[in-house]
Amino acid sequence: MRLVRTVVLLALALGACSKGHTREDEEEEQDSGEPDAEKTGDGGSASSRREDATPPGDADAPSPVADAQLGADDASARDASEDVAAEASHPDADAGDASAEAVVCMPRVIGGSQDLADALIVFDRSLSMALFGRWEPTRSALKASVAEFQHRVSFGLEFFPATGSMMCGGTEKLDVPLATGNAAAIAAALDAAQPEGLTPTGAALRSALSILGARRPANGVTPKPGFVLLLTDGEPGCGGSLPDIMQIDAANAASVALREAGIATYVIGYQIDAAQKGVMDGLAMRGGTDHYRAVNNATELSAVLRDITPGLGNACRYSLNASASFAHLQVELDGVAVARDAENGWELVDQSVVFRGNACSTLNDRKPHHVRVREGC
Repeated sequence: MRLVRTVVLLALALGACSKGHTREDEEEEQDSGEPDAEKTGDGGSASSRREDATPPGDADAPSPVADAQLGADDASARDASEDVAAEASHPDADAGDASAEAVVCMPRVIGGSQDLADALIVFDRSLSMALFGRWEPTRSALKASVAEFQHRVSFGLEFFPATGSMMCGGTEKLDVPLATGNAAAIAAALDAAQPEGLTPTGAALRSALSILGARRPANGVTPKPGFVLLLTDGEPGCGGSLPDIMQIDAANAASVALREAGIATYVIGYQIDAAQKGVMDGLAMRGGTDHYRAVNNATELSAVLRDITPGLGNACRYSLNASASFAHLQVELDGVAVARDAENGWELVDQSVVFRGNACSTLNDRKPHHVRVREGC
């Protein structure tokens, strides 16, 4: 029995040594990347021994569950990397959205203009204005009236007959362009002019139509109001016997054409003979103003001009150049905020700011004013 026990112990010891040697060989083969031919003999038997040496469930063997988990982790990592890359490729995406929103809400100034009228003064400088002492009173009264209303109306000046035309003209033109604040330019032109020639009223009114152009709304656009202030001392005529029917008809036709273009003609007659009043009324009625205004001196002329001029255009209406939201408008008059108030402030009517009450009175005081309209958020 003692001998048997000894043999068993020796056998176990030899087996342990053989097994330890096999693990060392495998580790060396893994390090070198290829098996040792001297130790394995043939490739098949070495492979078989290695497989036999690795028991099922050995910790070195890969686990299917672990592989699946690793795959899921890799996929999550790839997704996270793609998200980071996408954000990196568009670093300003959020900033761009915020910037776009800020642009939409950024306040802006909306341009526009007061509905100030264009008033073309068609001034008779025929020789009769000098012969009967009418030139100086009319010229001085006209200069004073333009100076008074120059910030309320865009005045322009046309003489008839044209300068250098001794007979019936036909070359009448705009002598002073239409503009606000041009009293000095009109005064200078009046001072430089001298009476001469006859009274080609029809030619002068046709020229006025060419200067002012059509003033009726068209294609959704409403032009500035336009008017003619005809200042004369007698009925149309180009010599020969009076009445000069051809010249009267020409003037009547031109007056009608102006009215059809949306331009009213105010006729101011200075010391008109009783026999000519019917002709003067006819011009005014065809021009859309019912009757002519009779004056006999500078004081009466100034009073008539003061009566007519405030009704030209609408200084209390400020037409906007762009559409605007009523809720977000901020309106200033001469740098002072004006309240949104339909009775004593402003309101929005057809894309125009219309001033009411005290604000409207201020705009009609014949002084220069500045309107500013802003649209906030």
